[in-house]
Amino acid sequence: MAVGKALLTIRDNRLYREKFDTFNNYCKEKWGYERTYAHRLINGSQVAENLSTRVDLCTPCEIQPINEAQVRPLAILEPNEQRDVWEEAVRTAPAGLWSWPTLRYPPKKRCTLPTA
Repeated sequence: MAVGKALLTIRDNRLYREKFDTFNNYCKEKWGYERTYAHRLINGSQVAENLSTRVDLCTPCEIQPINEAQVRPLAILEPNEQRDVWEEAVRTAPAGLWSWPTLRYPPKKRCTLPTA
């Protein structure tokens, strides 16, 4: 999540402009990231940041996302929906074993990526 947060800062503050014409060129040439992957990292960090702000959700041992793939389906939702779906996925995971399908297909809300 830290990489996405750093890329967001670099992009929004145009810190790449000294050596690169575009943010996409910066990501590709400096880090070998394609545009879509860089934006997934950014979106994932924003969702993770949103999830960490829920005061009534977190306890000291609460499960938080550790990579962007875990929260990718949440990026299309509004912030409150992101927190609700994450909380439900964590709470209803069998034997506390969270997995991506648990989040992707939570019991009460279907949260899937749009298809092309």
